[in-house]
Amino acid sequence: MYSAHELLTRWPALDVAAKRGRLQNSLHLSAGPLAGALKVSTDAAERVAAGLWRRDPSVWSNDPAVQKVIADWLGWMSSPALMAGSIDRLETFAAKIKADGFTDVVLLGMGGSSLAPEVLRRSFGVERFHVVGASMGGAIAQHLALQAPTRVATLTLVGTWARTDPFLATLLAGWRLLVERLSPEQFLAALVPWAFTHRFLEAPSPEVVAFQAAARERGLLKSVAAYQRQVDACLGHDTLGLLPLLRTPSLVLVGEDDILTPPRYARALAAALPRGEVALVPATGHACFLETPKPLAERVLRFLAHHPLAA
Repeated sequence: MYSAHELLTRWPALDVAAKRGRLQNSLHLSAGPLAGALKVSTDAAERVAAGLWRRDPSVWSNDPAVQKVIADWLGWMSSPALMAGSIDRLETFAAKIKADGFTDVVLLGMGGSSLAPEVLRRSFGVERFHVVGASMGGAIAQHLALQAPTRVATLTLVGTWARTDPFLATLLAGWRLLVERLSPEQFLAALVPWAFTHRFLEAPSPEVVAFQAAARERGLLKSVAAYQRQVDACLGHDTLGLLPLLRTPSLVLVGEDDILTPPRYARALAAALPRGEVALVPATGHACFLETPKPLAERVLRFLAHHPLAA
């Protein structure tokens, strides 16, 4: 982790000194009646803080397996320096796409946060985005649209759901247990029939075979605990009562043969969205973006053509 001085000298564009000046004396904290308790815990807190800067997982646990997971979590501490080193490249890219006449930006959601629209606005100088989210990314996209509705020009949801019902909860709870008991290869193999149709498994495309091989080479499952937290997030997902607040043009797509998030979920989503429409993608399953990417992309592009950002 770089110090403020190092960030200032290595990357002047960050303007660290000016930002520090604006923040100084802008926040004052008082422990009040908790001062005694805080004083007792000061040594432990300072030890943890020092360990955080050293990226020392032993501060939190003596278990080697837990330490490995914690070490992975501490990777975010490199992000400021990593992105600072990319400032010139990102600014050049932003200037080029503006000069080339780009008008629409699609934010693809297989993850992300409510800060994504603000980051993209500042990076590329555009105010609104087309958001496309698939599966869990579709659940995240719903929260993004609810938290930043003025930033989201259109919302496309693929193979996703608005409220976890008993069927999906039972399935997810089973996966949460299985991931602890099977190897990563066995576990992901067990998920394949939920993602693809029998037609695809009989003759998988070369592109998906190559994608799967690359995934195996990178490591199929980074952390059992992280996967279980994703499952917990899915179990708690419920936007059904909030979606009627959105006035965003929305397209809900689902594979005709999706058995993980079947068409009834898509119909419920579209019914809850005031400007929602639903469409089946023929002869495909949950991972329709991998199994039948062309018809899926064509349907999304037709929808986006009716809702240009400039309108």
